[in-house]
Order: sequence, then C-alpha cells, then structure tokens
Amino acid sequence: MGIDVESACSTCKEIFWLGSAKEYKWSGFQFGNRQVFSWFARHAHPNCKVFIGNDHGSLYLWEADLTEEQRKLFKYMAYDTENSHWYCVYTEESQDDVDSLSYFPNLYVRDHEVSQPTTSEGETIQALSIAFNVSDISAVDANEDDLREIKRFKNPLIVRYKDLAIEDTTTEWAHQIFYLSSYSVFLSVSLANNLNC
Repeated sequence: MGIDVESACSTCKEIFWLGSAKEYKWSGFQFGNRQVFSWFARHAHPNCKVFIGNDHGSLYLWEADLTEEQRKLFKYMAYDTENSHWYCVYTEESQDDVDSLSYFPNLYVRDHEVSQPTTSEGETIQALSIAFNVSDISAVDANEDDLREIKRFKNPLIVRYKDLAIEDTTTEWAHQIFYLSSYSVFLSVSLANNLNC
C-alpha cells in the first residue's frame, strides 16, 4: 500500500484527499491536476489555514486540536475507483446533501472538463503561489538530506492554470507537495494573477 496525501483547511473545515503519492505515475496528481488547483485556489485566502500531510502517522496535524464534533464538520471527497473520478462531497452527518452538488463543482468533473477557478468575488484565478516555511520542517526533525532536497524546491512554487497539462510542470508541483506532506506543514497559498500568465 502506498502513502495517501491529504490537504485540509482548518478555517473552512474541509479535508481533501489528494491521492496516492505517485506523481511519476499520474503525471501530477492521481485524480486530476486542475481539481487540485481548484482546491488550493478555493483556499487562497489570508484567513485560510492550509495544511498538507499524509497517513504515515497516526494523527494528522490538522486534527490534533479538533474535538470529535468538530471533525464531523469537515467536508470530505469520495473517490470512485471504478470510474476514476470524484463523485460527491459529504460530511459524516449527511452523504446526500443537495447543496453540496453546487458547493464545489470543479471537483465533480474530469480533469479536462474543469472550468477555470474563480475567487468568491468572481475574479478568474490564473496562477497560484504556494509557499512554505523551511523552519517548520526543521522543527519536525527532518534529516539533513531531506532539508537539502526541500531547500532546492522552488519556494514559493508558482502554479499556472494554463500549464497544468504539461507533464514536467505538474509532476514537479505534485512531487513538491507530496514531499512536504511527510512533515505535515502549513502552506501559504495566495493568488499570483499579476504574473504574465
């Protein structure tokens, strides 16, 4: 069994399963690179507290300070392994919430059908800046080899929506996210629309 990677926003009370850490196999993310872009774009807000982690440990960082009742408020994605796409958003309290169908529509379609994400104000999101704090990783006892590799990452990593079909771009992006997930770190996600996209 492989390591599964998840992201979460403790502000919005959402968890998103990013899939198995095999970026070389999926040419990026398992279920679609545009869906992942949509997830991060949704939380590219100053008030959002975004984490990245994996199931290698017994407790996710984002769950550490949550009560059982609070955990039930997280919205989860369900993955249809037979058809290889996401098919619903649900909470533990209700798997058939009609409102969820329009909650985050980019996650219900296949990668090539995803419409370009927008902000809550309707602004088109062309690029994202995803950054992390190396000292956060050092604090969880990363070994020297790991720190050297992480320091070679582009930080912040700029992800352009138009480039998400390019294998080198999406594989690099996914590799960085998957590697950082080993340390359950905070990610700073912000819009980068002022770039030449």
